[in-house]
Amino acid sequence: MANFTKKTPSIILPPAVEKKINEIADIYFNATEKKIMITDGTRTAAAQAVQVFNKILANDLTIYLNHKAANEIKAAFDLAKSAGKPKAEILEAMEEVIESQITRKIFISRHLTGRAFDVRSNDLTLKEQNLFKQAAQSAGGVTVLVEGKPPHFHIQLT
Repeated sequence: MANFTKKTPSIILPPAVEKKINEIADIYFNATEKKIMITDGTRTAAAQAVQVFNKILANDLTIYLNHKAANEIKAAFDLAKSAGKPKAEILEAMEEVIESQITRKIFISRHLTGRAFDVRSNDLTLKEQNLFKQAAQSAGGVTVLVEGKPPHFHIQLT
């Protein structure tokens, strides 16, 4: 029995990611007797555009290490917004930039490569959050980033 659940059935988890989730979830469950909740997996360019859109609204683009790529997407947001475009058209403009970046092998997020997943953290105590980070470190082969808007763990396979 898996020691994790997906927030929605539509979350895509490639085999290597699901294997790593199982390793981490088992270690975490043994320490806490709690399952982890997976809130995101592999993303399309359209799904990534929604995420970046929300980060722009939250003034939180600093989480993206590739500032040039983030700024390129934000420029599409700014141009469409200043032209009075509706949200759907702003997202389309952002998606086009992300698709162009993917073609150039530039990935604003490892979610686009199928090598990242997110774990809900807002329902974990501080002790449980620390135990989760320890579980991920024990499993190895991942980098754990703590994101705040919304609160979650972003896990990247190394």
